[in-house]
Amino acid sequence: MNLPKFGVQNPVPINLLMAALILAGIFSSFNLRRQFFPDMDFDKVNVRMAYPGASPEDVQTSIAKRIENALVNLDDVDELNTTCVEGSVSVVVSFKEGTINLDEAIDEVRRTVESIQDLPADVERPRVVRIQPKMPVVMVQLWGDIDKQVMKKAIRDIRDDLRTFNEMGAITVGGDIGNELTVALDQDSLIEHGISISLVSDRISSWMRQVPGGTLRSSGGDIVIRTDNPQEKSIELEEIVIRSTHNGETLHLGDIANIGITLVDVPVNVRFNEEPAMNMFVSKSGDQDIVLMAEIVRAYVAGRMGEEFLPTWKDTLSGGQTKRKVAWQLGIDSDPLPAGTSVSTFTDLARFVEGRMNLLTENALLGGCLVFILLLLALNWRVALWVGIGLITALSGTLFIMYMFGITLNMLTMFALILVLGLLVDDAIVVAENIKAQHEQGVPAIDAAIEGAKQVLWPVFATVVTSIVAFLPLTFVKGNMGDLLGALPVVIACALAMSLFESLLILPGHLGHTLKKSERPSRSRFSACIKRYEVRRDAFVFEKIV
Repeated sequence: MNLPKFGVQNPVPINLLMAALILAGIFSSFNLRRQFFPDMDFDKVNVRMAYPGASPEDVQTSIAKRIENALVNLDDVDELNTTCVEGSVSVVVSFKEGTINLDEAIDEVRRTVESIQDLPADVERPRVVRIQPKMPVVMVQLWGDIDKQVMKKAIRDIRDDLRTFNEMGAITVGGDIGNELTVALDQDSLIEHGISISLVSDRISSWMRQVPGGTLRSSGGDIVIRTDNPQEKSIELEEIVIRSTHNGETLHLGDIANIGITLVDVPVNVRFNEEPAMNMFVSKSGDQDIVLMAEIVRAYVAGRMGEEFLPTWKDTLSGGQTKRKVAWQLGIDSDPLPAGTSVSTFTDLARFVEGRMNLLTENALLGGCLVFILLLLALNWRVALWVGIGLITALSGTLFIMYMFGITLNMLTMFALILVLGLLVDDAIVVAENIKAQHEQGVPAIDAAIEGAKQVLWPVFATVVTSIVAFLPLTFVKGNMGDLLGALPVVIACALAMSLFESLLILPGHLGHTLKKSERPSRSRFSACIKRYEVRRDAFVFEKIV
């Protein structure tokens, strides 16, 4: 099909197509997920197992080698990286490239590790965790000279409030002093009942131990059997049986000891603004929008501090029902902070993405204005107008394609858009200039639009394809680096293809009918001024320069 001819002869569907692309681009710009870097698939899991009190050498011989021997023969395992430290071992399992079902491979690792027998009695249950990147978004600081238990409750209340938003990712509290159970034995009771401290220690350890029972194989799959330990609470610790006799007498831990909950003695003090502090990290751990996460946290913190809500243009358009407003209202309605404390955001990394987005917007607006001015000075105001609108159409179509294919707006894709902005108008300028040249040679406007675009169709097509092919090798990069760079050529290819589509289908139709209107005599002052400028410009260029 002759694209320029179709575009010129069917102006109504072409105008509807252009309007639809622009509206779809506006919609996509508000709904594209924003993050730091493209999503990456990590094909690694971390196997951790604790052996309290054991030296690194004991951990290696008793646990690490047995885990390695069990995992090395699995079909999908490519590499094992083991780290032994005092009291624990960590094994990073890397899977082979091209593993089809990664979840099934991880489950196989988990079943294999949990079925290992003949481990030391003090070894704790293994933990198999898939390595997932957690990109920090914003930090919240709570500080003030108050009791640590009060501050701990306040920072956890803030965490619980923020977790009510589905848009939030992982929230972890740092500087949060954990609780520990203490058992204070009564020496007189020990002597009275003839019980040693080691016996009490063994009873507590046995009560808290998880004992693996092997794997039960059935037609429905493998079932891992183990005895689990109850919740570690002071009330339950009091019920531990230390000794029982044949006549039914039972001695519980609560009979010979006082059990309580105290704060863990950590030799690290967290301070902010020269006062004791606790901090909270909000991180991206899935498909969250990091800019929206940061906006929710900022608004909530402003509400907790009693600050006035500052609406943005998005809040105004939506009638004040945005997540920012809901978070601010939640902060206002929450219980007041403890006296003498303050809360604020800190290390807000989402501002880097917001800054890059603002740079992209400024470059698009500034580039469009400069292109319009230069074309206005060099060619014709009608050409400048439709080339500028073509830039908006191509960029809107690119954003819509990104939205349809789930491509996120991140640092690399925004860099690609900024990089390609200058290339989006190249083919449109070539097509528009050739159409204008054909018209100035006496060819009717409609025919000039068709023939002018048709003459440069293949050169323009070759130019765009050459630019796309230049970035294609980045798609062949493997591994995490490939996941990181893979979005760059895709976005550039989408933008250039959309620009080519617009310049060969939409632009000729607009220029053909616009130049046809210019053939009619006009008595307006604007048209007369433009005509005098073009005559003087052409005279200066062809007589003084050429």
